[in-house]
Amino acid sequence: MLISTPEELANNLDNVKDDFDIDLIKPAIRRTERKHIIPVISKALYDRINDKYEADPATLTDIEQELLDEIQSALANL
Repeated sequence: MLISTPEELANNLDNVKDDFDIDLIKPAIRRTERKHIIPVISKALYDRINDKYEADPATLTDIEQELLDEIQSALANL
């Protein structure tokens, strides 16, 4: 799942508080990834970015980080 913290959500949406419980919307994020993100970028690319994001985001290349930023923006708004 490519958004996992309230801070990441807040970076892309107004009015998200620091104490927001991200667990409340995880099912919606997962559905949105399956329905909208994976068909656009492919399952292979999603898996590569997600694996790096979950293990150590510092391992993302500059291009992968730019793509992650765009995906997080889309996810937050969808």
